[in-house]
Amino acid sequence: MPPIPIEACIACRSPAAVRHSAGEAHRGGAARIELCRALSTGGLTPPDDHVRLARAAFPRPGVLVMIRPRAGGFAYSAPEIDRMRAAIEHAAEAGADGVVLGALKAGRIDEAATRTLTATAHERGLAVTFHRAFDAVPEAEAALEVLMAMGVERVLTSGTPWHSGAPALDGLDRLAALIGQAERRIEIVVGGGIGPENAARVLSALPPGRVSLHAYSSLVREGLTRADRVAALVRQAHTQPE
Repeated sequence: MPPIPIEACIACRSPAAVRHSAGEAHRGGAARIELCRALSTGGLTPPDDHVRLARAAFPRPGVLVMIRPRAGGFAYSAPEIDRMRAAIEHAAEAGADGVVLGALKAGRIDEAATRTLTATAHERGLAVTFHRAFDAVPEAEAALEVLMAMGVERVLTSGTPWHSGAPALDGLDRLAALIGQAERRIEIVVGGGIGPENAARVLSALPPGRVSLHAYSSLVREGLTRADRVAALVRQAHTQPE
């Protein structure tokens, strides 16, 4: 079984918390970390100094930065898109390897905004993950084709509707269909209730493809990422249930 990358979401609560959690994710074997402020709102752009601290504590490639200017929906005005472009530039300057973003319009991918943001990231050598705004789009198959045509590298999804609260375990059929549709042209990042206790079960239900796992709460104790929990998820991601 090929390696399944593990992506650990890092809550940017304070400089000390970022330094600790990024270091623990590194020691636990995470392939990537995603830096987010205000996770209770779904995640917002973290401060630049947090990105620099995470970069120092996570020395291998894989530091991703959430680009989201505010809580609420995913439809953005022109000034907000400009703020997002500036945030992408700041993330690159702070040492990020990629950004995580999403923009919608009338229940579909906002193609103009997403193309602009993706181009800004790619010009600075940053990979792009389209976040779980994807799960707010009713026609997932069409949305995936749009993202692949734009050259987006990854899409984060639980396979369940946004705001439903349902975990990825409830979205396995949709996830399997998306992985098959992708045909390795884009990486499907599976997130939503993923942890060491269910990773093998999730992966055993999915077809071969470009797949990774994204986790937060299962890796955290008292608000901080723990290396032992990350390592447990890394191990279980390579273990198929009997």
